[in-house]
Amino acid sequence: MQAFRIDERDACSQLSIGNALIRANFGTDPATLTPVEWAQQMQEALWYERYKLRSQAELLAALFGNKKH
Repeated sequence: MQAFRIDERDACSQLSIGNALIRANFGTDPATLTPVEWAQQMQEALWYERYKLRSQAELLAALFGNKKH
């Protein structure tokens, strides 16, 4: 059995990634969205993912970044 790989450069894969982000962040079925709504939710999902990662990085830096061994 071959593992499923997503090539981020492939348009079909980008659609799959976008759909997954919309489902995960908003609990919305992307198939029910108009193209404009899909694009808006995708933009919001990307912003939120960046925000979460930045917050996690700041937390980890605060917890472990300033300690000397």
